[in-house]
Amino acid sequence: SEIAPVVCDAMLWKVNTLGLGADIALQNAGGVRIDVPAGKVTVGTVYTLLPFGNTLAVMDLTGEEIRVLLEGALEAIFDRGLSDGTFPYVAGMRYSAVRSAPAGTRVTSMEAADGVGGYAPMDPARVYRVVTNTFVAGGGDGFGMLRGRPFTDTGYVDAEVFSDYVRMLGTVAPGERRVFLAD
Repeated sequence: SEIAPVVCDAMLWKVNTLGLGADIALQNAGGVRIDVPAGKVTVGTVYTLLPFGNTLAVMDLTGEEIRVLLEGALEAIFDRGLSDGTFPYVAGMRYSAVRSAPAGTRVTSMEAADGVGGYAPMDPARVYRVVTNTFVAGGGDGFGMLRGRPFTDTGYVDAEVFSDYVRMLGTVAPGERRVFLAD
């Protein structure tokens, strides 16, 4: 998906405008339902893109927990046959994975945005503030390791956040790739 990373950008933008200091955004592919065609983005398009009324959730995870989370999502898709709706899109970080590697060893690198336009390797022991949607935060769509973990529900609906983000930017175009998946 080219639009899912933009959804992540919007999530990260919103929580940071609220002063919550998020480092990383995570969006499941299944929560982003369509590609957005070139042209004017309408309210109908936004609610077709993000139709579930999920609100943004903020939680703290270590770099190692993020690695395990990504590994679990990839395992759910490739080994347990769950839908590719579990696929994890991100902002504020990038990662590489090898599909054919054994479960638990697919993620080969993870880097966090360094605040000056680049990326630096993620520290497994460092705590990162992550924004996602409440469905994922509750363990849905293959993210079971999050079930029961504390999170803060911001009350901001993902579709409204995306709409505000697009309005603020004026023009949205796909950006850099943040997920590199090799066979």
